[in-house]
Amino acid sequence: MAEIGQAFHRSATPGGHKLRPETIISACSLDQRFIAPCVDAARMVSERVQIVLCDSLFNGEPEQSGFIDATKAAYSGIAEVTVFPFAKEKDGKWHHNQSRWVGIQKSKAPYLLLLDADEIIDPNAYHNRLETGPGPWASISFACFWYFRSLRFRARSIERAGLLCQRGIWSEDTAFNPKERYFLEGRREHSHGWHSFSGLPIIHHLSWVHTEAEMLKKAEGWGHNGDRDWESLIVENMAKPFDVTKDKDFVHGYSYDLVEPICRLEGIE
Repeated sequence: MAEIGQAFHRSATPGGHKLRPETIISACSLDQRFIAPCVDAARMVSERVQIVLCDSLFNGEPEQSGFIDATKAAYSGIAEVTVFPFAKEKDGKWHHNQSRWVGIQKSKAPYLLLLDADEIIDPNAYHNRLETGPGPWASISFACFWYFRSLRFRARSIERAGLLCQRGIWSEDTAFNPKERYFLEGRREHSHGWHSFSGLPIIHHLSWVHTEAEMLKKAEGWGHNGDRDWESLIVENMAKPFDVTKDKDFVHGYSYDLVEPICRLEGIE
């Protein structure tokens, strides 16, 4: 079981902010080591947490045996676990859209925080930026730290991840937009890339903090699987140590700093 470390949210407390959305976390068995820290952090900023699981992976392959039942048992009384069937008529690239739409339809909360399980929110940074509420925005995306291979390897480049939004902006058409959450950035009522007032990103994105086998499985089913020869890139990269002082990742080509891990994860440094 992953444990939240002391790098953040030591002083964050539930109820410490007037805007307490429902957090909807999209997850699968490839993300299972991230679910605990994601939920723990989300509970610090949320009224309620919902974990949404599909009975299949992105490529339609059945989920890992026992994963769904184990997740339900682990989070009983902590988060609601919603399970939906894989829609064979949908291409795999719609999987995340489908997951979020299932969670949105089930929610009655006026504000939603939409996360993937590998997006860990920093509650202190969140409270710091949103201490007076969301302002005039219907949706807000957050600046994020991006990690590769290890919790110790953090990119110097800042990305964006997560979405805080009004539930009323969603319909089936908007939920299944090809740009997924990022289509909202073209709307004038959206504000993106929020940092805390102290200048820190609000999300830690552990997207490629995986073993080689998990990376290969991830690449089989995600929406960018046809963009490059991911299998060759993964195998070549994972065959050698990553030198944080000079190496760049094969996904974005970012440079890296060596940092203290934000949490502890099984099987990953």
